[in-house]
Amino acid sequence: MDQQDVKNRMQALLDSLDYDFRQFTLEDFTRWLERRRGRKISFVPWTMPPSMSGAWIAEANGDRDYVFYADETHGIHQAHIKLHELAHMLCGHSTAEVDKKQTRALLRQTIQDPTIIHGVLLRSHTRTSEKDREAETLTVLIQDRVLSNKLQRPTKAVSPNFVDHFSQFTDMLGRSR
Repeated sequence: MDQQDVKNRMQALLDSLDYDFRQFTLEDFTRWLERRRGRKISFVPWTMPPSMSGAWIAEANGDRDYVFYADETHGIHQAHIKLHELAHMLCGHSTAEVDKKQTRALLRQTIQDPTIIHGVLLRSHTRTSEKDREAETLTVLIQDRVLSNKLQRPTKAVSPNFVDHFSQFTDMLGRSR
């Protein structure tokens, strides 16, 4: 499928969301998505395997999703990684599932031995390139929507200067849970 088709589908998905991007923060967007999906989302900073920056693992028969993201990268990149994984959820993509007991044991063990989780992360990273293109396209469209709203609606607290807007935007994206 060509990139324009992917962009059109992701734009239609974005337009169908009942989220107000004018007041976007990553934390608020995550809470909104949790309510929409009926599942808690936990962000887990992690030293990722080579060639990976993020991964999403779902608790099978549970009520929680885990988004692992590279802990050794810039905050703006971390926010982008988190949005990318949330975009997979919005697209209805599937991911690796681990039962609740295994998830808790895995998270406890990773504190002592970070290599244990890499196998699970690599299994969750088996998405097709088409699914990754969809998630990445949706991520960029979300970021564009947020930035457009911030630039179109300056407030007294926001300078009309673009650099100030962009700085506030990147600060806002960098906030995480």
